[in-house]
Amino acid sequence: MRKHYLFDSKLYYYLLHIVLFFYIYSVQFIGVPFGIGTRVFMGIMGFSMFLLEILKVKKPIVFNRPFLIVYFALFCISLVSLLSLLYNRTTDIEFFIKYPVSIIIIIFSSYFVTKLVSYKSKDENQIPVVMQLFINVVIIQIIIALIMFAFQPIRDILNTTQVTSDQELKVLEQTLEFRLVGFGSKFFGSGIVNGFALILIGSILRYNSHIKINVFKYTMSFLFLFVFGMMMARTTIIGALLALGIVFQPKNSLGFNINQIKKNTKFLFYLLSIPIISVFGVFYFLPEVKESIELAYNFGFEMFINYFQSDSLESASTNQMKEMYVWPTSLKTYLIGDGLFSDIATGEYYMGTDIGILRLIYYFGVFGLFAYLYFQFQIIYAAYLKNRRFKYMFAVIFIYCLVLNYKGFTDLFFLNILFVLNNTYQVKSINEKNIIYNSISSK
Repeated sequence: MRKHYLFDSKLYYYLLHIVLFFYIYSVQFIGVPFGIGTRVFMGIMGFSMFLLEILKVKKPIVFNRPFLIVYFALFCISLVSLLSLLYNRTTDIEFFIKYPVSIIIIIFSSYFVTKLVSYKSKDENQIPVVMQLFINVVIIQIIIALIMFAFQPIRDILNTTQVTSDQELKVLEQTLEFRLVGFGSKFFGSGIVNGFALILIGSILRYNSHIKINVFKYTMSFLFLFVFGMMMARTTIIGALLALGIVFQPKNSLGFNINQIKKNTKFLFYLLSIPIISVFGVFYFLPEVKESIELAYNFGFEMFINYFQSDSLESASTNQMKEMYVWPTSLKTYLIGDGLFSDIATGEYYMGTDIGILRLIYYFGVFGLFAYLYFQFQIIYAAYLKNRRFKYMFAVIFIYCLVLNYKGFTDLFFLNILFVLNNTYQVKSINEKNIIYNSISSK
């Protein structure tokens, strides 16, 4: 009973938020050997837990088929990378060694996180704990970003505790006055996570018609993440649009559901009314707040401001992105790549482009690009097999991955693996004698 009380306590629930925070936002603290991030530490702990459970159960590990396919896809990435390196006689081992190693670390770190989450008792008919935690953690990150934006001493303290590259430091100095930056969450990467959280909110509203949901709370969360997420990275809008597509998809296998119609109606009403009331309140009652956040707002919603002023949805970011579409001119590059992910001389993006699909093509050609996308698809498909109720969500997440790679290099493995190893549904009781290994292993 004492064990149950511990894992069901508020203190343990708060602890899960901290653990997931440092998993999603892998912070590299200054002074840590080799500059490793918090996710690596969790990987070590996850590997230790895994070994202990193997010794405890004393049974051979049997990898299930979906996870084996994920490993096969990862092997394909490494193989194509090796061929590109050998053909081009280069030594950039980004996808030959570094990427596979990072994936293994992520697997064990996510195992550590989801194992802790599984101890939090939850009825399988409710919203998965990992989804609720994820949304809460992203909201917490944005609150931290707002505090850092408003109070320079706090921003300076938090920024000096983490490792920052010269390139990141340069961008930080240039955008200090008008862009929100979180703790361990910067620029394009923050937009990826923000958009992912919005997709989760849309999925919760859509696929939980059988239970009562506080629509007002999730609408507030959606608006908060969208508005302030845009001030961190305008990529957030992609996740917002896809999330709305999930909520308001016209037809699916769910059929006619009066509860879902009521939820959608409430969501739409709150989605339109809350911003109007909030803007009115800020303008007339809190003008000092309006002035302090105005520059960040103009940055986040620049494209919409430009549209109303000049009928153009362009922004400085979209114009810069257009300039980075530097396609290869050699057939050899398309076939096998140039074997370079970064410029040898400067250490910056190879060929001066940070467009995801182009960086992959330049590194190991279209075959490598397809191998990488196949790998992303397989982990998403494995997540779908474990969470079939949210099948449309995972289809949207794959689209999300594709779209983002037309903006910058995007890897969603560390987010999707949480749903592959998530054993919230499988663990019915903390005192259950039989340990279920989920997707890493099965009995």
